[in-house]
Amino acid sequence: MGRFQVATLSEGHRRLIEYVSSECHRTLIILGESANRVTKHDPLTVEMRSQTIHKEFPESLILSLPDCKTDEEWCKNLDSLISANIPPQASVKLYGSRYSFLDCYKGKFSTELVQESMGSISGTSHRMTIACKPKNSEDFRKGVIWATQNQYDKVQMMVDVAPIIQIEETPHIVLINKKSDGNLLRFIGGHIEPHPRDYQTPHALEIQAIREMTEESNLNCWSGWISERITYLGSFFIDDWRYQHEDSVISAFFVIDAEGVPRAGDDADSIQTVPAIQFIDPYFIDKIVPEHQTMAIKLQQYLKDKFCYTNEKE
Repeated sequence: MGRFQVATLSEGHRRLIEYVSSECHRTLIILGESANRVTKHDPLTVEMRSQTIHKEFPESLILSLPDCKTDEEWCKNLDSLISANIPPQASVKLYGSRYSFLDCYKGKFSTELVQESMGSISGTSHRMTIACKPKNSEDFRKGVIWATQNQYDKVQMMVDVAPIIQIEETPHIVLINKKSDGNLLRFIGGHIEPHPRDYQTPHALEIQAIREMTEESNLNCWSGWISERITYLGSFFIDDWRYQHEDSVISAFFVIDAEGVPRAGDDADSIQTVPAIQFIDPYFIDKIVPEHQTMAIKLQQYLKDKFCYTNEKE
């Protein structure tokens, strides 16, 4: 049982299969099958991996086993697959190497850990080497195109933030400017971190919004509960020019009662604070980058309701 997510078998793979073949009358190789397709962790299909193994071990029977939600269900399915492909009275032993399925296997068959040979390279290292050293060949370029065309359509998830700070007891909106935007302003924001530190938090997007705010403006909201300092205004499709021919972009938009002195950081070139009463002016929308104008209109309504503003100057 293994993943074998490599372009060619490593010495460790060969040693494992050769050892099993020498110990047993028949070798059955079962490939793990991901629920997703063409990912960084699982780039190759079952058919591709089967071809790689058959090239060097043509006598082996190769099957696949789809991933499951729980280890218990997966072990049960593994045992059933094996039982359906062996003679009724045959004895079975499952072989694996270090960090293999053996750590979670709780099925009915006996197991054996096969020690890795010195110098064996992991599948992860193998894939990283290929990623760092692309080959100059037509087949390699065809493979790259195949991989990109067989991915699921993706949505880029982002957060955008409108911090509100008090300047001389007057609420101000903190906006940023990037040189690529000319004289237009935009909300603080960015991509969701793909590997959050805490999967159990009930405020995952809120924490991401605070992180972006701190990185780009050096503001924070230390005091009080998160739910008391941050307000969710909705989710919006963003017409981001970087993804116009690729993925869709959705942003979760938040208002944060922030603290501190704003200073441009990360990829913000400058900071601008705008009095909330000025921000609600309908003509102020023209000073916002087009892709953020829908969120700006939502924020205008929020400010009118929160501070009882009208469009008339006070």
